[in-house]
Amino acid sequence: MKKITILTAALISAGCAQVRIYNNPEKVSDFGLTTVISDYQSACHVNITGSIGLDSWQFSSKLFESIEQRNCKITYITLNIDGGDINSAIRIGTSFRVRGYNTVLTKETKCTSACSLIFLSGNKRYIANSDEVVLGVHRIKDSRSNTCYDFSGYQAIANDSMRAIDNFKKYSIRMLGVASGENFIRFAQSAHCNDMRYLNSHELISSGISNGYYKFE
Repeated sequence: MKKITILTAALISAGCAQVRIYNNPEKVSDFGLTTVISDYQSACHVNITGSIGLDSWQFSSKLFESIEQRNCKITYITLNIDGGDINSAIRIGTSFRVRGYNTVLTKETKCTSACSLIFLSGNKRYIANSDEVVLGVHRIKDSRSNTCYDFSGYQAIANDSMRAIDNFKKYSIRMLGVASGENFIRFAQSAHCNDMRYLNSHELISSGISNGYYKFE
């Protein structure tokens, strides 16, 4: 059975680690997303896979119910999602932040496009200390007109697309704070909608997007 060790900056400097062994797995699938929930003592670990659809935010109610039944005092959300609808991702992320969940990226998972917004929602945002960590970001695209928008010059675009970009910016700053939020926006701005800007572990931590490393033992 795998052990997951979560390392905060304080624990790293102290040369120690917290160990959580997760068991009792439960699988929940709905609205394009699949979650596997397991626990150890007072901690829950949730692995989410799939794609974020327009209605994927509705899966949260089932997830919350399953976590609450386990009486988890702390929850880690591992993300392996290949993007999808931004508005749905923001709704999911907002609900995670309210509940104080932590988000995790491992070297075995991939979190790109809209998934990155869910990663931002973690009360603490942990990553593997590995070059294989994948967090991919890019600009916003209007799915109807297939137009890729430059965040710095969006005043002349359609009102609904302007709102989408405003929501993206406000959400990023609300989740990360001004400095780290602006770093995230800058990374996203650097890649065309049809491309992807992959952030490595050093960039994620130095920019404030991630709080620190964890490792598997």
